[in-house]
Amino acid sequence: MTGQNGHELNPILAQLLDAWNSHDAERVASFYAANYVGVDISDAGQQCGSAGVRETVQHYLNSFPDLQLTQEQVIICDNRAAIKVTVHGTHQGGIMHIPATSRSTEIHGVAFLTFDHGKITQASYLWDVAGFLRSIGLLPDL
Repeated sequence: MTGQNGHELNPILAQLLDAWNSHDAERVASFYAANYVGVDISDAGQQCGSAGVRETVQHYLNSFPDLQLTQEQVIICDNRAAIKVTVHGTHQGGIMHIPATSRSTEIHGVAFLTFDHGKITQASYLWDVAGFLRSIGLLPDL
């Protein structure tokens, strides 16, 4: 364990979620270490450092200006957390090379986060991309 225990992560995760729901890209980025590396399944590249996080957050907020995250479940083990979230928003800007559709979406995802001294150093984000495509009319119900 590096710098915190599981009980200390709960308030950090709550503050991180609040920063997202406040649409504060700077505040979200402040939860990430300078050496942070993250992988988002919906993005071909990696996120690096707080600047990469800030850019990603702003991209999502441009695409879903009314974006809101709801925490569904959290599992914490030592300095790692898995968070299941539901994201609600209206698709108002391009994302994944898909132009805005103005449709309401509900996207489910999981974030796997590793912490060191209260900052996120590594992350993997997995999203229900098929569900998102269905919600904006680009994929039929199966």
